[in-house]
This record gives sequence, C-alpha cells and structure tokens, in this order.
Amino acid sequence: FNDVKAVWETRPENKGLNFSCWVVTNTRFTSDATDYGNCVGLKLIGWDYPKGSSLRELIERMRLFPVTTLTTINKKQKEVLLNANIILCSQIVEKPSVLELISSDGKKNDRILAEAQELCSYEPIELL
Repeated sequence: FNDVKAVWETRPENKGLNFSCWVVTNTRFTSDATDYGNCVGLKLIGWDYPKGSSLRELIERMRLFPVTTLTTINKKQKEVLLNANIILCSQIVEKPSVLELISSDGKKNDRILAEAQELCSYEPIELL
C-alpha cells in the first residue's frame, strides 16, 4: 500500500487528500496480521477486531443483519433474495412484498417478516 500511496501523493489532483488502506473481512485476523497491519498503517476490521468496532459489533450496533442470518428461509430462498439485491433484513422490513419472490404462503411470509423485524430491533447484551 505504501508504494501506491507514494505515487498518489505526487499527483497534483490529489493534493490535500488523505489516503488510507482498509482490509475488511468477515473472518478473524491472526495476531501476525494485526501486528503487521498496525505497523504499516493499515486500517483493519475483522469479525472480532478491533475490540469495540469489530465487524460483528458494527453489524449489531447498526442492525445491518444480512438475509443470510434468517432461519425461517432456506438456502435457495436466500439466493433468490440476494439475486434480487435484497441483502439486509431491514429491506424486508421496509418492503415486505419482496417476500413474494420466495413464497406465496402468507403465513410463512409473516413468520419471515417477524424474524426480520426481530433482528432489526435486536438489542445486543453488553458484555462485562
């Protein structure tokens, strides 16, 4: 990253801009990865790193649960929603009619919607 950053900083159109490199993953970083990233100035967000702003904590705090977390739909139904650009449970809550893409069963759709609503109003328990 530092070699690319050095070139960017020499360009007149980039004068006054700040550059940073981010690595965001839904997996865990090794201690070597975090040590290296911190040493070279990389911004790191992993499933459980950094404490207080990890991907898991950000998802919970912002209530950005993906539809893949729903237990009331199967893998094929999740794929249909994702292919229709329905990524977050909040999109189902905002527009329940999208559930017609995966089911014509009104009671089933009510259960899916209820689960999505529950996730979107989820309050994480503070850990001591």
